Amino acid sequence: MNASHFPLPDSACIRDNVQLALKEDIGSGDITAALIPADLPAKARVITREPGIFCGRPWVDEIFAQLSAEFGESVHLYWHVQDGSPIQANDL
Repeated sequence: MNASHFPLPDSACIRDNVQLALKEDIGSGDITAALIPADLPAKARVITREPGIFCGRPWVDEIFAQLSAEFGESVHLYWHVQDGSPIQANDL
């Protein structure tokens, strides 16, 4: 089945989903974030473990948009795949 068969929620719904998730996740602090010194830039790569279909990019983009707005930090995301694209184990 093609990803176009599943339309995305509107941007307000995605924004609200992310707001609720961030409130729950960082409301009392995120212990893993403490592993990165606050005064240093961080860099990360996400690598798949299993084959599948990539989905969720609008939520990830919104997460970083909200965090950037909240904390005044700049975030640069470089996507190597689009929603609905097949992915293999160890893809970046």
